Formats: sequence, C-alpha cells, structure tokens
Amino acid sequence: MTKIPEKEQALFLKRQLDANRQPWEGAWQQIAGYILPRKGRFAGETSQAASARNALILDGAAQKALRVLAAGMQGGLTSPARPWFRLGLPDPEMETFGPVKNWLDTVEQRIFAALAQSNFYGSIHTLYSEMAAFGTGAIISEQAQGGGLVFRVLTTGRYSIGCGTDGRVDAICRTVFMEARNLAARFGEENLSPRAKELAAKQPDLPVELVHCVFPRKGFDPARRDAKNLPFASLWWEADKADLDSALSVSGFVEFPAHVPRWDVTAEEVYGRSPGMDALGDVKMLQEIAKDEIKALHKAVDPPMQVPAAFKGRLSLLPGAQNRISNAGPDSAPVRPLYQVGVNLAHTAAKIQDLRMAVREHFFNDLFLMILERPGMTATEVVERHEEKMLLLGPVIERQEHELLNPLISRVFGILFRSGALPPPPARIAGGQLKVEYISLLAQAQKMSGARALQSTVGFVGQLAGVLPHSLDRLDADEAIKAFAKMMGAPARIIRADEQVEKIRQARLEEGAAPERR
Repeated sequence: MTKIPEKEQALFLKRQLDANRQPWEGAWQQIAGYILPRKGRFAGETSQAASARNALILDGAAQKALRVLAAGMQGGLTSPARPWFRLGLPDPEMETFGPVKNWLDTVEQRIFAALAQSNFYGSIHTLYSEMAAFGTGAIISEQAQGGGLVFRVLTTGRYSIGCGTDGRVDAICRTVFMEARNLAARFGEENLSPRAKELAAKQPDLPVELVHCVFPRKGFDPARRDAKNLPFASLWWEADKADLDSALSVSGFVEFPAHVPRWDVTAEEVYGRSPGMDALGDVKMLQEIAKDEIKALHKAVDPPMQVPAAFKGRLSLLPGAQNRISNAGPDSAPVRPLYQVGVNLAHTAAKIQDLRMAVREHFFNDLFLMILERPGMTATEVVERHEEKMLLLGPVIERQEHELLNPLISRVFGILFRSGALPPPPARIAGGQLKVEYISLLAQAQKMSGARALQSTVGFVGQLAGVLPHSLDRLDADEAIKAFAKMMGAPARIIRADEQVEKIRQARLEEGAAPERR
C-alpha cells in the first residue's frame, strides 16, 4: 500500500498536541470532580470512575452557579428568543443601497432560521458550560447529510488543539467512539480494517475508537478545488492503526470546522483559564466544611454512647424504646454520651454561606441572575445596575465574538451559500467581505457608553436650539438616527435607504411648491 503523506503529518501533530495538553489534565480532572462531574473524559479513566465523580460533591453550589453562568451567556450572547447579530459591509455607505440592504436582511433571516432548525442552541449552552468550567470549549459545525446544519460539542480531555501564528486555534485532533455498524455507512466498507469489518458483522453495537485531525493543509492550491485540496486537511483513522498507509478518510474543509472559545488566555498558552479554576479552592473548602457539618450533625443527633458492659445486648436507643434495669448493682451505672459535641453549627452554616456567595461571585451569578429573572431588561438597565460586572466581562465577551461567533457565522454562511440556501449577492458587492455586528444584550451593554453619549449630545443640542435655533445646523440628524439604531441593534429594515429618503423629501418639496388648486 502507498503511504499517505498527510497521515504522517497528522500523526506527528497529534503526538505534539497531546503532549502540550498533558500538563492541564490534572487541573481539569479536579474541576470535573468538584464542579462539572458529567463532563470531561481523560486517558486511563474508566467509565465507572467517571460516573463516580459525584461522590466528591456534598454541596451543589458550584454546579448551580455554573448552570446560571452558562444560561446567562446563552441568553446574553446567543439568545434563541431575539436576534443577536447583524450582517453589514466594511463600507457603511454601501449598506444603505436598497438591493444590498435587502440581501443582507434576507441572509440574516435565513441564517437565523438554519440555526433554529438545527441543534445549535442546545449545543451552545453545553459549550458555555465546558468553557466556564475548564477554560476551553470546542464545537464542530458540519453540514448534515439530509441538508441543514449539525453541531457537535467536544468534551475536555477528548481533544487537543494547536494555534497558528495569530494565536487563534487552527488545528484540532479528537478522539471519537463510533459504533461498528456506522463505520461502513460513514467511510465505506472498503476502507475499514479487518478487525472493524469483523466487529461490524458480528458485534455491530460495539464502539470503535477513531482519531480525527483537522489542520491547515500544506501546499494548498487555491486554483484547484477538490476534496483533497481544500484549505484545511481532514483525516480519520482507527486509533489502533497508527501506520502511514491506512486512513478511513482523507478530505478537507473550506473553513476550519472547529470553533474553540477560551475564557481567558495568555499569549504563551494554548488552553484557557476559567472561573472554574478561580473557584476551585473555595469549592474544595465548601465540600470539606459540608462534610464536617454532616459529621457534627450526626454526632449531635446520635452521639457515641458510654454503656456499662452489663448492658451488652440489652440496651435499645431507638425512639420510644423502654430499657428496664434494676436500681442496684452494675446495671445501675449511668448511660451517657462518650463526649459532648461542642460544634457551633450556626458558625459553620455562616461559613458555608460565605463560601457559597464567593463561588457565585466567581461565576458572575449576580449579573446573570438579574438578566434571567428580568428577560425584558434593556441594555441600559443592565449597565446601570451592574456596570462594574460588565467591565469585568468586557474582555470575555470580546473574546467570544472573535474566537467563537465570528468563525461560526462565517462557517454557517459558507455551508448555506455552497448548498444554494442563500440568494446570490448583488453585483455591487459580489466577492466582497461581510462584516458581522453583534446586537445581543451583552454586546449592546458594552456599547451603551456610546449610545448614552449620543443621547446626551442630541438632548443638549435640542435644549440649546430652544434658545439658539441655528445650533441645529451642527447636528446631522440622519447620521444620528442611523448611528443610534446601529448601537441599539434595531432591525436594518426599519431604517429607510438613502435613496428612499431622498425620494420622499423630493416629493414633499414638489408638493409644497405646486400651485394651490381652486
């Protein structure tokens, strides 16, 4: 058999990426044990060990806080109930051209519809949980076999990532377990190993471990487009087949299919750091104090007893039990607690409450609970009530836009456009670049300083015009309206194009200039 050159590159890449991941696994395993027990799968860990992680958790404050954060991120950044992005062009003047404006609006609506019809919104919540706990999340976007979109969230420990020169993730190797009966349907029976063929025939429900690597393709030729000459190489092989002459599939992607957001990252690190890492010390202490509180309660309610030897087999401590003893002799010796339990449970409860509050603060629960409890709240109210929290979240929100949402929307647009689900662009912008602007609740809250400055300026000019009417000459009302609508995330279709406004104003002038009819 001939060697597959890209298989050698993929094997080398996987070894390198797995080695870079190894120093992080210790912290991830602790987070999986104390904060997110149902996620994370690590090498050498049996399924029984993974399912037994809940044994470490006596107080569920961290799990509740993480759920609130994940729900808040989804509701604040990618809510299924309201638009959260808008398409535009680098040239704002071009956006006001009627056909261009209508095309952008149509594409937006179709992308939102495709996301709503897929498993995107359920998957993105899981992704936010993984990222907030472990610091890094990964989701793969693909075209479904029957058309449309499908998203797959990867769990920590099952994938390794690498970054390009710009610091963004551009390579991923993941472990996938697929039932033997699905291998032939996915990759073709002729590509399976003899062992996989035998499993598919005799034990079709047994899982087979696979490796999937995606990375920038060397020698990519833009002039030639076929499955083996796309910008990103994609290789699948059976995990136990590490030779260079076998692969289940060698293909590629036009866009990088994995979107890997990180909560916070330094220039030298590939994997992110998270609120889960910050909260881990408090969470551990909370579990220890909760354990001690349970012991103290047990001892207070049912303390160890000092019992005379003569009572052996004759003493019952059950509620309502009657123990008949004589008034003299050895049976008359007292029955009393072996020692007094002197724990002040009120102090313990107060300490537990302090730790719970600290954990909630790590996960920004006060901000997100406010948003979730009042879904109709405006961005202005969010900023006014929790401006300091929004300042802390600002870098995180910006990172999600650059590392998750921008590439995800670009990928979805590419899939839909190539499948014919989007209309062709107007000739004036064909081949040009699109710009994505985020209008989610959290994105708007970040922009509210600009919107408030605009409101203040217009209000000041309006007051001044009451005294000095010529001051209105300084204010471009048309630009103010467009700028404010953009900051507030208003639908583009409610703002008329420049040529429509010009026609309306021209008609008004002509109507005013026409002679009065009698």
